[in-house]
Amino acid sequence: MDKRITINDIIKELSEKMSDNPDELSKYLVIITANLWKYGQDRIDKDVLQSKKWVEIRLDCETDGQADKRIKAADEWRNWQMSIVMEKNLLEMIRSIKSRLKSLTNELRSY
Repeated sequence: MDKRITINDIIKELSEKMSDNPDELSKYLVIITANLWKYGQDRIDKDVLQSKKWVEIRLDCETDGQADKRIKAADEWRNWQMSIVMEKNLLEMIRSIKSRLKSLTNELRSY
């Protein structure tokens, strides 16, 4: 039975080499797109956790600004920011793969 490819596998693969295989790229595109909802959900969940942590920190601060500064040292803030980075990365990967597929299609048509 084939091992299921993960988003992390795709990121690693595409970061190490450029693929010229339209079938492989199409497969990656479908997998990333199909899993994008999961990363959106993760971002929302981490946003909630970060907000709860901010409220907790705010209780010990005189101003919102102080809480804003202190939250950045919390794991919840870092995890929330990383979830934002991941979601943006996946959207850019989708755009990039689509562009690469279009380029490969145009190359094939020119032959």
